[in-house]
Order: sequence, then structure tokens, then C-alpha cells
Amino acid sequence: EALVNTVVAKSSVDLTTKRADGTRAIRNRETNLGDLCADAYRAISGADIALVNGGGIRAGIEAGDITYEDALSVFPYGNMICMAEVSGQKIKDALEMGVKNYPEESGGFIHVSGLTYTVDSSVPSSVVLDEKRNFVSVGGEYRVRDIYVGEEPLDVNRTYTLASHNYWLKSGG
Repeated sequence: EALVNTVVAKSSVDLTTKRADGTRAIRNRETNLGDLCADAYRAISGADIALVNGGGIRAGIEAGDITYEDALSVFPYGNMICMAEVSGQKIKDALEMGVKNYPEESGGFIHVSGLTYTVDSSVPSSVVLDEKRNFVSVGGEYRVRDIYVGEEPLDVNRTYTLASHNYWLKSGG
């Protein structure tokens, strides 16, 4: 009990998974909590880029003291931070997979740190999946556009360091 009640941080704003009207946002748009989680992964790891899936962020945190229990409520699955070296093409493909259902909700919607991108929702998703619903390829035009790592356009041939969690990077989640 002492451990879970330990204050580990403070916030002057609510860290949210919702829109201003109270509806869920974490699975189809950026939120301050999603951005904070991705930024934390990148800061802790020193990676070029960090990716966090919206479906793995399970609760918001109210402004004020943040306890270890609050942090556990955000990430209740016990996932561990991991790093990998991946090509820019794989990052582009991951972003495309993350927006395949956009603007509809998807637990695979990706919150990012170290990069920015836009989504052209007028382009139908051409993500190809296998029988287990795993990514295979993009069969047509990409919906993700204007991908920048810092100030530089994403180089699909370059290798980047990527931080995420073991569910994605080791277990194929």
C-alpha cells in the first residue's frame, strides 16, 4: 500500500484519454496523456522515435499529485519498455497500420514521440492483413503523409531506434 500511494509526479492539468465533450479520444486522435506516454518512452530510452498504442492506455489521471497507482492504472498490463532498430519503411508501415480504421476507433491507433505525421482520411485504407489480422503490406496508396522525424522527412531506407513496449515489439501485439 505504501508503494502504490507513493507520489511519483505532479501535473497541473488533467492527463486525459477524452475529448472536451467527455467522449473517448485515445483510440483515434492525439491526447495529452498519449503524447506524454510516448514522450516518456523516448526520454527513458533515448530512442529516435517512440510509439504507444491508444488501446494500451487504459485510464486518465486528474491534475495534482500522481501516484504509482495512478501510473499503474494507465498501463495495467505489466508491459516493459523495449527498443529496436527499424527501417523508416517499417515505421511508415506501422503508422499506416495504426490509422487503417481512422477516423473510427482502433486500439492500434499510435501516439508518437520524435515524429509527426498527417493522415489523409479521403484515401481508403489499403492495409493488407493475414488470416490472424497481422500486417502483411500496404496494397495501394498510403494514408499517412508528411512524416517527419524531428525536422527531417522520414527516410524509408534509414535505420532508426524505436522505443515501445514488449507487447508490440516482442509479442506481435
